[in-house]
Amino acid sequence: MSVTVDRMKLPLQHVGVVWEHLKPTHADQLVELLALVEESEGVPYRTSRAEIEDMFSRSEDNWSGVAGFDRNGSGKMLAFGYVGVSRDGLEQAVCQGGVDPSSRGIGIGSSLLEWQTKAGAELVQSHFGGGRGRLTHTIHERNSEFLAVLESLGYVWEGSATELRIPLQRWCSPKALPALLDIVPWTPEMDDGTRRAFNLVNGEISQQSLRASKSDWAEINAGIRRDWSFVALNKEGDRPRVSGFISVGGYEQDWEALGWREGVLQIVAALDTNTRANVLEALIDASVRALLEADVDKMSVTLDPTQDEATMKFYRDRGFEVSAWFHTYSKPLDSGAEN
Repeated sequence: MSVTVDRMKLPLQHVGVVWEHLKPTHADQLVELLALVEESEGVPYRTSRAEIEDMFSRSEDNWSGVAGFDRNGSGKMLAFGYVGVSRDGLEQAVCQGGVDPSSRGIGIGSSLLEWQTKAGAELVQSHFGGGRGRLTHTIHERNSEFLAVLESLGYVWEGSATELRIPLQRWCSPKALPALLDIVPWTPEMDDGTRRAFNLVNGEISQQSLRASKSDWAEINAGIRRDWSFVALNKEGDRPRVSGFISVGGYEQDWEALGWREGVLQIVAALDTNTRANVLEALIDASVRALLEADVDKMSVTLDPTQDEATMKFYRDRGFEVSAWFHTYSKPLDSGAEN
């Protein structure tokens, strides 16, 4: 598939800035720029070199990007913009970008957002057809200046996610495991059973169930630490069956920024609604014990409180506290939306 005209256009020129199309040879500079941007915005994570390399490893038909450089001699990367077809099966392009804090206030961010809106529309429409799909941006609660620019271009609030966190020493272990339940390490042999369980749970809670293939499941759990992740097996009957699971990741590049060592609860589920709370408690407890043995300090989880108030209450009742909010804004690509 050839790259369309709008995706090849560059943002508006600014004094002291020269634009190029983003490419793999820019990886080192992009890592440095993102570290500056993330530190300035106070977000509780740092983008790793591996994540940047994963972005560049995608087919060129699935993403487009630009980078702005200091044209006054240093050659330093001052800004970048990226749009990529969503990996979750939805008809949308996810937008990312940032501007060096020392180069803000001269319109670079606005130009990048306008470029993302046009390039993202071209990308979505080349994949899903004209007049379909949407563009999305997810921003940290402190990024109010960028929010105003988003709204000026027609993006509207779609939803919010909250990050909750607990110091592991505050976790109170459940008194006993549910009857006929074993908590076992999540080995590679458990991958297909957990995937099938995920699809069952997802089908029960969503009218538009997106079934995870084996490759989808591997991608969803790409950051899994198997030594911190567990599966609940129901021993009732002739053969044990998966009744729940917990996937925990450890993103060490974030620990310096956070100031502590942390396990990230990526996904946790229990099949039987009657024993759900007990199974979830047992799974989290197994992960907490493993994290403590590894000298990890805290555990975090990110939720959409508007979709599942009961889950939010479950964590709050067990000592997790809200630490940050992230807001998603989207722009539907109906007639005229990309103009």
